[in-house]
Amino acid sequence: MKLQHFLENITKICEEALKSVSAKVISVYPETRFRMGHSANAAFPARFWGSFIDLTNENQESVDIAIDFKWGEQAIEIITDVAYESGEILSDLPIQYIPLRDTDNIEEAEATETVNKVTDYVCKQWDLIGRALQKEM
Repeated sequence: MKLQHFLENITKICEEALKSVSAKVISVYPETRFRMGHSANAAFPARFWGSFIDLTNENQESVDIAIDFKWGEQAIEIITDVAYESGEILSDLPIQYIPLRDTDNIEEAEATETVNKVTDYVCKQWDLIGRALQKEM
């Protein structure tokens, strides 16, 4: 699979995962506000984030979920975690790797399996995010 095509596809996939987890959080904790976004730079060809805030507590920090695709020497590294705005990590998935076949190609089946593992992790974090917002940790 062409690397550029993969990077274009993951935008939709990661945004859908973030929207899914936000819908679950908001269904149980309706006082939650959710924002999300994505960016890229020379070191990270794709970065996705979602930020949750409890609207009933104006002094509380946000709970954030991040999915970062980082260039490695022979692979794309995927770093995924849930953390408070202050940086305190609440949960993280071990770094996932998608090997590069060459500078422009990756193995499609392996990339799909790895991205699915990441999005499954993201979607399962709704309860942790809700409890963190309620300070039930």
